[in-house]
Amino acid sequence: MNPIIISFIILSILATSSAFVFKDNLINNESRISSEDLALEPLIEEIKEDNNLVQISNLETELVLEEGSFETANGTGVVVNIKTEQSSALIIACENGNLEAVKELIKAGVELNTHDYSGNTALSKASANGHLEIVQELIKAGADIRSEERWDSFAPLAEASANGHLEVVKELIKAGANLNTLDNDRSRTALMVASANGHLKIVQELIKAGANLNNCCPLVFASANGHLEVVKELIKAGANLNLSDISQSTALIYASANGYLEIVQELIKAGADIDLYNLGPNVYHMTIGNTALLEASANGHLEIVQELIKAGSDVNFEGENGTALMLARKGNYEDVVQELLNAGAIK
Repeated sequence: MNPIIISFIILSILATSSAFVFKDNLINNESRISSEDLALEPLIEEIKEDNNLVQISNLETELVLEEGSFETANGTGVVVNIKTEQSSALIIACENGNLEAVKELIKAGVELNTHDYSGNTALSKASANGHLEIVQELIKAGADIRSEERWDSFAPLAEASANGHLEVVKELIKAGANLNTLDNDRSRTALMVASANGHLKIVQELIKAGANLNNCCPLVFASANGHLEVVKELIKAGANLNLSDISQSTALIYASANGYLEIVQELIKAGADIDLYNLGPNVYHMTIGNTALLEASANGHLEIVQELIKAGSDVNFEGENGTALMLARKGNYEDVVQELLNAGAIK
């Protein structure tokens, strides 16, 4: 393709993201680049000759290009690796689903694995947004499907799984993506985020491919968010019923606290320990030392209280803020109070 056309593609991509203004002694005063400025070679030469940073501004933030951030490929004199601290032409094209631009940039020799400010690569952006054909193009060109170099970056498989893009998940698995990779803040895997968001078919696909059922507690997050079919799938596959998150809260504790009766029934039927208690703060701000029965009582979930009592839960267990009876009284849940008294709770 003509170098001028490629330059135009890049400018068009960047124009969708921000208004670029070059300052200092590179260009007199402020000169805004538009789609009419097709010949970039003079600008490249000015950048090469100048030792200062090139300032770029948009409506929201000040960005910085270091000297050399404008690169040419294959001796064509065409700018392909336009990068700022925030993003790159390829990443923006992938995020926006611009397949033709992606193809041209790849053909011109663009760097495939560069990261944006948040640590995302072109492949992770394409995966997060469900752009299957772009994902296929990037993989074919040699993009790193396991690229995670910054603390806040997410693996492409986790991005696709979190956002429910089944076909992208299949493509990444076929290409050899690591099923059990933790993102760089160490808190999530593909199966965990798929479970937390209730993406049943993706959960099934990951399990079929051999994903670790217990890494980052997929069952806990599916239960906490009320995804019954995902819970059933994880139980059927053999997930640890009593695994807990960082606060030692189990799937049963979360389901009981949040009022998910059918999930509570599934977990009890499968053999979950009904009297485990949590040990620390968690995202739902539950009281330390509460069992499933205490959480259900504190939140007035009568049917869950009945289910737990029937399963043999200790009605007189005392957590940090009291017994189930005390918590039910505090919440003015008279039906729960009566149920607990009938089950032998001590007044």
